Amino acid sequence: MYSSGTTGEPKGVIVANGALMAEVLSVDQMTFFLTDRVAAEEDSYFSFLPLAHVCGQIIENCCIYKGASIGFWRGDVRNLMEDVQELKQSIFCGVPRVYNRIYTGKVSVPQSSNEGWEAGGEHVFVLIKPSPEAI
Repeated sequence: MYSSGTTGEPKGVIVANGALMAEVLSVDQMTFFLTDRVAAEEDSYFSFLPLAHVCGQIIENCCIYKGASIGFWRGDVRNLMEDVQELKQSIFCGVPRVYNRIYTGKVSVPQSSNEGWEAGGEHVFVLIKPSPEAI
């Protein structure tokens, strides 16, 4: 696994498969605790974090584990919100830098795309859209 070096120099680290799987199961429990809902087959995840990013891998593995669909961005941050609108995902995961860009208006979010989302986590945020029955 590659570490971007947010606290120092970039580096490679060894992460055991068991550790990744434990985190996948933890995400499942965490999202249920925070939102009373877990990912399911009818869900879709918008993947834009690099696949070398541990959070991106964990969320993608969680979706595979639960049978949810995964959609990938086109690779241009200027079109990020267009990609979000196209996929209409029910799961979105980002890091604070992305949410700060959205908050400060550097990336515009259409009003209809952020209705009904619940957040969980302190440093990495996972957003899961509640089921229609919960709204």
